[in-house]
Amino acid sequence: MVRQNERTFLEAINYETILLAGRFSDAKAVKCFNRLRNWCDTAQSIGENLEAYSFLTGCTDKELYKAQTAVVKAFEKLDSDTLIITNTDPEWADNIKSPLFLYLKGDSSLLKEKSVSIVGTRQPSDKGVHRAKVSADVLGERFVITSGLARGIDGVAHIEALAMGYKTIAVLGTPIEMYYPPEHRELQDLIAHSGLLVSEFSPARTIQQYFFIQRNQLMSEVSDASLVVESGDNGGGVRQAKYSEKQGKNVLIFEDVYGDPDLKWPGDFSEPVVIPEAGNALEGILNPEKFRVRKQAELELK
Repeated sequence: MVRQNERTFLEAINYETILLAGRFSDAKAVKCFNRLRNWCDTAQSIGENLEAYSFLTGCTDKELYKAQTAVVKAFEKLDSDTLIITNTDPEWADNIKSPLFLYLKGDSSLLKEKSVSIVGTRQPSDKGVHRAKVSADVLGERFVITSGLARGIDGVAHIEALAMGYKTIAVLGTPIEMYYPPEHRELQDLIAHSGLLVSEFSPARTIQQYFFIQRNQLMSEVSDASLVVESGDNGGGVRQAKYSEKQGKNVLIFEDVYGDPDLKWPGDFSEPVVIPEAGNALEGILNPEKFRVRKQAELELK
């Protein structure tokens, strides 16, 4: 069982306990736990502050104790090289806002380095695979390559970064001890050894579809910009890039993808950085105004 930071470890158990006992969403659990932090020491056992926990969660003593037993049992499965951090720990990056706890394996210092997300479809074309590789090649010289370990573009970006000797971060949509997709087991282990695995989901969680949406939001917070190689209109990479734009970060799109009349999503971005080819990716990050596309209505307002 991991014990790198005893206080954070105990807080994470208590957080997962109220989430399970109350059947809360993460958003509701975060709000509740932050209120608890104002009421009591959340690194103490729940039994020492049972009245506060019961009042703020609406859970009975029995429900809280039952949930905590299950959570503690799940946390015992954590590997000794898994680090749990919260926003008071030195490894935490200031731009990460949505989760309350993170589970890390690998080089935790990468969390504070400049990074770019390379994302896209799980079923890429040959052109998409080539662009993902070249993008990782040129961006990896200056930035950590970040992606979501999914099939397709994500996997290509991670593998190319590792092959070139660059650092890469995989943001997972599952608890960190799980392997998903199963065929990326070896890749996940390689990233844990040579890069960084990041998850906001504890080992007490049962995988839900919305985890991957939350993963996209976290990936956008970890990254300084996003490059969508190719995607359908409802792709996770597009969703991740939309989170990125909301945070005031640049979104890079290839020229022919941006101009594809069969795709709606490129037009949803207000000021994308539209680059001709993958070889322009680094310049697009360092000098985005050279490739910036603004909608006509916005230009008229300026």
